[in-house]
Amino acid sequence: MPGTIGFIGCGNMGHAIVHGAITHRVIDPSAISIVEKSAGRREWAESQGCAALTDVADLQPVDQLVLAVKPQSFPEVADELGRLDHPCIVTSVMAGIRSSRIREALGEHARVIRTMPNTPAMIGHGVAGVAMGDGSREGDELLARELLDSIGTTIMVDESMMDVVTAVSGSGPAYVYLLAEAWEKAAIELGLEQSDARHFVQQTIRGASAMMLENDIEPSELRAAVTSKGGTTAAALDVMIQRDIPGIVKDAIEAAADRGRELAGDS
Repeated sequence: MPGTIGFIGCGNMGHAIVHGAITHRVIDPSAISIVEKSAGRREWAESQGCAALTDVADLQPVDQLVLAVKPQSFPEVADELGRLDHPCIVTSVMAGIRSSRIREALGEHARVIRTMPNTPAMIGHGVAGVAMGDGSREGDELLARELLDSIGTTIMVDESMMDVVTAVSGSGPAYVYLLAEAWEKAAIELGLEQSDARHFVQQTIRGASAMMLENDIEPSELRAAVTSKGGTTAAALDVMIQRDIPGIVKDAIEAAADRGRELAGDS
């Protein structure tokens, strides 16, 4: 049993983590306290058997804290929490805030674990990078991994890679959605009904993802298996390669990682 745990924030990601933890029996609801401004979210927390609080000041000392607020809210949360007076594992799901800054704000008793989940976690299909942070010790990451594994999968990375993880998987769903938008629009313009176009695109993305997950085959090999010389797939891929789609993807991910570093430097 991991002891008591306090969640600061229960928005979309916090809600997903708590729901997964309770559903998969990672932690008993009676050990969870949630600080959340939304009355609806507090009502949900209470319905699950958790303690629901409005203010950080009302949170009793806990063994572990999960900071599930937006990065811009951290200064206010840190002021309300103050410097911790007891050893506490602090798991952050905030993008762009270094563990050193979190520990500086919360004091030497904070043992920080950084995580970067993504939004598919809300339906149990997320992936999260997990990094040992300032003041952490071996084993401090175990609960964070259990929590996030209950709504997807986790990969341990060095904290120096967290901006890259954010760019690749944290922001990644948006890349897929942009592709799906363009794909669906093209299908409609070529004559398909909107509902049919959407279904074709969604199922193709789902099927292609399943092929990558279930087969130990490189994406390039899967692509080649679909591509007949002189065929329709080859015609489409020729256009994409001529327009340097691979280069555009690389530049986009680098831009996201660079922006993450800038935000961390500005914070």
